[in-house]
Amino acid sequence: MSEGQPELPGRNKFVENLKVEKRYADAILTAWSAIEALMNGVILREYHLSSADHRADHLFDLDFEEKLNLQTKGNLLTEGEAKTVRLFQERRNRLFHADGVWFTGIAESEKIELTELGIDALQIIEGLQIRSMKEETWRWDKRSFAQRQKRNREDSQHP
Repeated sequence: MSEGQPELPGRNKFVENLKVEKRYADAILTAWSAIEALMNGVILREYHLSSADHRADHLFDLDFEEKLNLQTKGNLLTEGEAKTVRLFQERRNRLFHADGVWFTGIAESEKIELTELGIDALQIIEGLQIRSMKEETWRWDKRSFAQRQKRNREDSQHP
């Protein structure tokens, strides 16, 4: 875990336990799955949509990089935080996708390093999730939120 970052419960602890058990591939894949799921939740929350809302499909279709850029542009993630998450994404993709070195072909020290990077990236996204739940980070004010809620109800009545 990176110096200066507060300890966060939940998914991070689970991934750390996988690291202790030397289940590095499981830890890395679990961290990435949680990062993607949390990011989708953050995006939905910011735009006041539910996953069942057909208008959310466009947001789900965005590349992860675009979702990350939305967070940095919205000042919910610093460039440094985004860089850490991107680095984890790039390194993980190179190891688990067909065009890169396979995970089983790297040294244990590299597996540990990537697992720790995954834990750091997950902690950053968990922090983003917490910040996104605070009212002051909403992209719109309460009045426009009420207007969107009304429009959402109207839209759901007319598919």
